[in-house]
Amino acid sequence: MQISISGIRGIFGYDFLLENVIKFCNGFSHITKSKKCAIGRDIRPSSNIIKNIASATLMQNGIDVYDLGIMPTPVVFRESREYGSGVMITASHNTMEWNGIKYSINGKGVNDNQIKIITSHKMHFQYCIGEDIKADTRYANDVNQIIKNKISGRKLIIDVCGGTSKQILNKVLSKCNSKALIINDNARNVGYTDPVYDKLDGLVMHTSNNKIGFALDIDGDRLVVVKNGKKLAPDSTVLLCISKAIELGYKKFVVSLDTSIVVTNYITRMGCEICYSKIGERNVVEQIEKTESHAGGEGSSGGFILPEFNYCRDGILACILITSITDKNIDDVLKHSNNSFISRYKISIRTDMINIMLTKLYAKIKYSGEIVTHLDGIKIMFDENSWALIRKSNTENNTIRVSIESDQKTKMHMLEKKINLFIKDTYDQIKRKRNYKNFSE
Repeated sequence: MQISISGIRGIFGYDFLLENVIKFCNGFSHITKSKKCAIGRDIRPSSNIIKNIASATLMQNGIDVYDLGIMPTPVVFRESREYGSGVMITASHNTMEWNGIKYSINGKGVNDNQIKIITSHKMHFQYCIGEDIKADTRYANDVNQIIKNKISGRKLIIDVCGGTSKQILNKVLSKCNSKALIINDNARNVGYTDPVYDKLDGLVMHTSNNKIGFALDIDGDRLVVVKNGKKLAPDSTVLLCISKAIELGYKKFVVSLDTSIVVTNYITRMGCEICYSKIGERNVVEQIEKTESHAGGEGSSGGFILPEFNYCRDGILACILITSITDKNIDDVLKHSNNSFISRYKISIRTDMINIMLTKLYAKIKYSGEIVTHLDGIKIMFDENSWALIRKSNTENNTIRVSIESDQKTKMHMLEKKINLFIKDTYDQIKRKRNYKNFSE
C-alpha cells in the first residue's frame, strides 16, 4: 500500500483492505470540521463497496455524506469547497486491480500532517449519526462561467478511457452549446487507465484529418492532447492551458520540477513570472499559495491547476480551456515545443533501498561537473536545454521515476544511457554490500 499526499492506494484485497478504509475514514473524521463530506467514486469493480464502507464510517462519526455517485476527482474536489471536505474513491492512473482514496479539505488535497492524522487516529464516538444525501453539482455551470460560451458550436473528440468523465462532460458541453464524439466510454472495455503512457490508437485515428482530440484518465484529472493524428507530450496540456490563462489575464505560475523547459521558456517569453515546486499536485497548490501565484501544473501528468476554480489537477476544465483557443493560436503555441524531446520511464528498485541509492547517487553526480538540485529527488542540469530528474515515485512502491529532456533527440538518448548507468552502478554497489542478488529485486 502506498500512502502519500497523492492519496492512499494499493491492490484491493491484497494490501488495501476494507479495514484500512474504516481506519483511514475514522482518522479523516478528526479533521472534517464541517461535519459534511462530498463523496464520489470511479468505475473500478471494487469502488462501490469501498464507497459504501467509507460513507458508513463517516456517518458513524456524525458526518453527513453527500453522494455524487460516479464522478471525476475534480468535481469531488470542487464540491469539497461547498461541503468542507471530500472523499474520492479511486486509484487514479494505477491499473484496475488497484484502488484507493483521495481526501480533500476545503477543496485541497490533504498535506503531510493531515495524512499522519488520517492514518493514525482511531474512531471517536459521536452521539448522532450522519445522513446519506444524494447530491448534484453545479460544476458544468461554473466551467461555462470561465469560458463564456467561447466553444459554442465546437465538436470535440474525447477519449474518456472508460472512466468517470462522460456524464459530466456531456453536461458541461450542453451548457457551452457544444457536442462531443466520446470514445472508449464503456468501463468493461477499459484496457488502460492512464493516457499519458497509452498509445491512444483510437483517438489518433479519429484526429488524423487535421483535428484535435483529448484523452482523460480514469478519474478525470489528467489530460493528454492528440493533434493531427499525433499524440503530444503531456507537457503540451500545461503549455496550452497556461497560454489560455495568460489570455485571461493571469501572470504568475508554478510548475513542478519535471515540467518541460518549453513551458518555462514560454512563460518567461510572455513576460510572466514562474516558480517551481516539488512533484505532486498538493505541492504545486501549496507553492501557488505561498508565492501568491495564479495557476500552475505538472507537465509529466498533463495536469493543469487553476486554484480560482479548483485546487487540484482538472482535466475536464483543461479540455474546455484548450477548446476555447483558436486553431491558429493552438498551432502558434505548439510551435514552441518543436525542438523538445522528452523521455519518462520508471525503474523497479526495492523501496527500502531507494533513499540510500538517491543519497549516494547525489554525491556521485555532484562532483561530475553537472549542476544538481535536491528539491525533489535529484535534478541534473547538463546545459540550459538538457536536464534529468531522478526521484522516488509518490504513487507506486518499489519504483523510481526518471525524466529526461533535451533539444536534440540523439542527446536525449545519450543522456538516458548515462543516467541509467549512474543508477545501475550506484545500486550495484549497495547490493554488493547488502548481498542482494537482483537489480530489481
